[in-house]
Amino acid sequence: GDVAGALEKMREARQLESQLQPEVISARVEDVFSTVTDVSARIERQVSQKYEQTVERVTDISDVEKQDHELLNNVAAIALDPLPSTPLTALRSNSAALKAEAVALKTNGDTNG
Repeated sequence: GDVAGALEKMREARQLESQLQPEVISARVEDVFSTVTDVSARIERQVSQKYEQTVERVTDISDVEKQDHELLNNVAAIALDPLPSTPLTALRSNSAALKAEAVALKTNGDTNG
């Protein structure tokens, strides 16, 4: 039993020794290195895609904000503009005139009928 055990130990030692040979070690290191390189390249791609998507979304949001701002400025300009030339004032006087016309028509209709 002792001899078999000793042979087994020697076989294990040879296996370990073969694993410790420079070619084996450098092959393993290269495997690990290429895996790390692949993974880091993949992560870099994903990060840059996410970054581009984020930039696009931020650009979209700022465009919308710009439009909102312009809209608010237009509304404010209309609201603050005291001149009768504003569309809003013209619209008001037009609707007043239309109302008067409608009342006149109704009155005429009542008297005719």
